[in-house]
Amino acid sequence: MTDQPTIFSVQSSVLHGFVGNETAAMIYPKLGLHLARLDSIKLPAHPGHQSEEIRLSAKSLLSADDLACLMADLRKLPTITHLAAIHSGYFADAAQAVALATELRALKQDRPELLYLLDPVLGDHGRFYVDKAIADAMRDDLLPLADIITPNAFELATLTSTEISSLDAAETAARQLLNAGPSACLATGLLFDGQIYDLLVEKDKPALRLAATPQPQGASGAGDCLAALFLGYHVTGLSPADAARKASQITQALIAAADDPRDLPLFTHQHLI
Repeated sequence: MTDQPTIFSVQSSVLHGFVGNETAAMIYPKLGLHLARLDSIKLPAHPGHQSEEIRLSAKSLLSADDLACLMADLRKLPTITHLAAIHSGYFADAAQAVALATELRALKQDRPELLYLLDPVLGDHGRFYVDKAIADAMRDDLLPLADIITPNAFELATLTSTEISSLDAAETAARQLLNAGPSACLATGLLFDGQIYDLLVEKDKPALRLAATPQPQGASGAGDCLAALFLGYHVTGLSPADAARKASQITQALIAAADDPRDLPLFTHQHLI
């Protein structure tokens, strides 16, 4: 049994590359946190690796019933006393998100101080890469339970039904999300005028604009990385503002070091964390 603070992470898993729980597995232990992971789906690689020459078709999906049973059993284990936060990312279907919400309500009833970070993995660059029903489940079932939410520009626009045309518009949309439950929104990868920004918005505080960079292109998995770093640094004692600054800076450094925009170099650049 570990005495380390535990992060329970429900995300996708891949055999190749660093997204979802593979990213969490690189980051949380590096920060001295124990990772309890539940893989919503197992894939050979994220879809960005698919091409005319490479067709990826294998997948292993965790059923909503199994997700609920595993979480219910987790609550029975002594290690639950060390649980510091829940991190959810990619869901393969809406039923998984609904099942997680049910278990989260039970957890938070017993432990109201437990942090929940919702990374609403829905799509990017103006298009969904999940079923739109998942967005509804996130908005209706998970968002009211979240303490932190980390959307990209597309996800921020989708969850608020607004157009994100500027940093001011992003802040307005983020505050709209805060009205639904979270105390902090870290909007990531906001591209305006050839610059990429991250934006931290907390209730009753001025917005914090972060990591303006002239890099117009990000890298796959950057949002997953930033969310894990932000939650990890916050759980280990940094304020949301300081955790966001550090997470944003490290994520930008990893993007800059990437030889292939399909994957962040988390393994070769662990020293940055």
